[in-house]
Amino acid sequence: MDRRTFLRRTGAAGVVGSGLAGGAAAESTRTTEGQAATRTTTAGSRGTATDTLGPLLFDSTCSLLNADGEPLTNDEYVPVRAAETARVTDEDGDGDATSYEDSGVAPALAAVDGGVFGIGAPFVADADAEWGNEEFLRNVWDELAGEGTILWDEGHEQFYTLDEFAAFRGYVESGPYTVTPTTDLQANLDGAAGIVITSPSAAFTDAELDALASFVADGGAVFLHSQSDYNDFDETDNVNEIAAALDAPFRFDDCQVADDESNGGSFFQPTTTNVDTSFPFFEPREGRATGPEFSFDEEYTATITDVADGDTFTVQFESGATEDVRVLGVDTPETPANADAENPHEWEGLGDQASSPEQDGDYPYLSAEGAEASEFAIGELADATVTLTFDENEGIEDPFGRILAYAHYDADGSGSRDTLWARRLLEEGYARVYDSGLARHDELLQTELTARAEGRGLWAESDPDASRTVRDGAVESLYLPNAVPVESFGGELPDERVAVRAGESASEPGAPLVAVDPDNRLALVGAPPVEDDHVDEVFDGERDAYDNETFLTNLATALADRDGDVLWDGGHGQFGNDPGESVEGVAHYQRFLEGVDVGLEQVNDYELDGGLDGSLLARGRALVVTPPSRAFTPAEREAVTAFRDAGGAVILVGTAEHTEATSTVNGLAAALGSDLSFGRTGVTDPDANRGEPSQLVTDAFGESFGLFASVADGDPTLQAETPTPTATEASATETETSAGGEDAGEATATSTSAPGLGTLSGVAGLLGGGLYALRSAVGEDGDDSESE
Repeated sequence: MDRRTFLRRTGAAGVVGSGLAGGAAAESTRTTEGQAATRTTTAGSRGTATDTLGPLLFDSTCSLLNADGEPLTNDEYVPVRAAETARVTDEDGDGDATSYEDSGVAPALAAVDGGVFGIGAPFVADADAEWGNEEFLRNVWDELAGEGTILWDEGHEQFYTLDEFAAFRGYVESGPYTVTPTTDLQANLDGAAGIVITSPSAAFTDAELDALASFVADGGAVFLHSQSDYNDFDETDNVNEIAAALDAPFRFDDCQVADDESNGGSFFQPTTTNVDTSFPFFEPREGRATGPEFSFDEEYTATITDVADGDTFTVQFESGATEDVRVLGVDTPETPANADAENPHEWEGLGDQASSPEQDGDYPYLSAEGAEASEFAIGELADATVTLTFDENEGIEDPFGRILAYAHYDADGSGSRDTLWARRLLEEGYARVYDSGLARHDELLQTELTARAEGRGLWAESDPDASRTVRDGAVESLYLPNAVPVESFGGELPDERVAVRAGESASEPGAPLVAVDPDNRLALVGAPPVEDDHVDEVFDGERDAYDNETFLTNLATALADRDGDVLWDGGHGQFGNDPGESVEGVAHYQRFLEGVDVGLEQVNDYELDGGLDGSLLARGRALVVTPPSRAFTPAEREAVTAFRDAGGAVILVGTAEHTEATSTVNGLAAALGSDLSFGRTGVTDPDANRGEPSQLVTDAFGESFGLFASVADGDPTLQAETPTPTATEASATETETSAGGEDAGEATATSTSAPGLGTLSGVAGLLGGGLYALRSAVGEDGDDSESE
């Protein structure tokens, strides 16, 4: 499935924050970003029914604008704004997002005028009861509709039908409302109190718009929900036509609101307490009951009452409370009913069809295997008693309100619940490990690797070696968005160490963007090279306009002194947290590697009690580390050093989007004894880009490198093949040098600093590493940045 869908299914770390002030104020009172929710992975309790209105979570939201398409600065219409740390992004790259940067206010997330309410997100799509979403929206309904029938429009090809809001429906129907889906609003508006319209893919007719306008004029309420346009999937124009027809003073932007600091586990889930309590929407009220409070330190016993599929089921506790459970650690194939959410390229050796190489939501083999996994789960788990436990790296629940748990059950009738359901699925070949920050990730992956090697279950048809080569060709240009330069504490980097530079039109002309330290089998790449978000279509069978996959693979092979998989670090908070990526965010690169007979696996655990042979590191030729949320521990740095010493290459990735995370990567470079580090100022290019200056494109490649042929045809090296000079040329060069010609000093300097040859390079590395280690420990401004 695509990255965003995957994140929603598996969830992320829980978030807690200070509650919103209860009661309407006599005058406008807006809380500040200082009260906004903050990320935590240690507070694991899950809320039960509460009479306070907590922070609001906006999963995949756009911002709201005024009727002229400008930032909505008039607080008369805005009850909720994002935290001050939020920003507006143009995720689909269309260039039509409207920035709030110079507006003087944070992005508006909700607006109201008379009987028309607009909000930038689905908002209560089976939302987590920890947040104040349901209570807030219930207050809005009470104020604008009061009671009666609320229609839910399903007649315009909406993705978010009423089924996606089952928890909220149950919550409001316990009061004075009846919620009814409709595909013919003109026929059903009469007698209704309100209607909910979620981002429609099909436009409303003029007759329907007139009917809505008359409905509002007669006292009816219209609740408009849009969503972020992170990949050109929603229909902003359609919902804006409705807002215009109702003469609303707001519109929805074609954008995404992101927040790296106040969020629900991912940047695209901004949280906020920045509300105006002069609006009558923030009265405390009792929320829906959600069962027991959960803790990471406890075990819970429950009975399975329904099995949805191989990795999802419903349980009932002794108290009578029920919960939907998303099984931690594994992903079973989508069943035929949900096949459009499947991404076959996540399944090693199964994402290739001879007749149709593109991503295919109806991929029949995986759909059939998904049905098999569901049948197996029903046979094993129906009416079973299970012991549920949690993982601090994953949080308690996902944004849909499902708890994220390991489940142990009695598989052999012995009376002992000692079988881990996730491992059982993997052993039988019904599932794969999903590459999150899971504490048991590597342990479970070893089980999957065994099942794959033995062809169990769905892996019987897996044949990565037979996968066709896709997207591999000579490297002509690279796409390096939000790039930072690579620097050296030994002085200016010579050409022999810089594989890729920015173009001459860049903000820093010729800035090193990819540099190597061959003595340490290390490379620094100044921008995320192969994220799925870089690719317009995950797989269309054709070459993309850029050749990042080929270049990264060549770089890894040239640096390494061993064969094996490309390993990807995922144990330091990269899953679901920009700017880093876990393997779940680079599925197209996994498929690329299959085509050139290389594997891609994630590694989270760097414990080397038994040496490299007992670790996933033993199977790798290279380790790629994208900017982490958590620093490597001293023991982990020693493990990476041991991997390097055994012939493995290390590729570190930086980004201008998050300098703190990039500084953490710098600490790992220093621990490896390198003089290389990432700078702090981004490199942009107004002329060579993919739509915006920060989306830099370059073809300024180092001529001394043999990294730019296709993987299939090339033998990548850190030095390109150069013709052997003739005797006459060699003699002339020697004569000029010995005579003290004008190039003599330059020739000498070049030879002493060439990679792998010189004392100067080694000394620079040691001094640079020591200097950076000192700076990293103390911080740029004297603060303890490493401890942070």
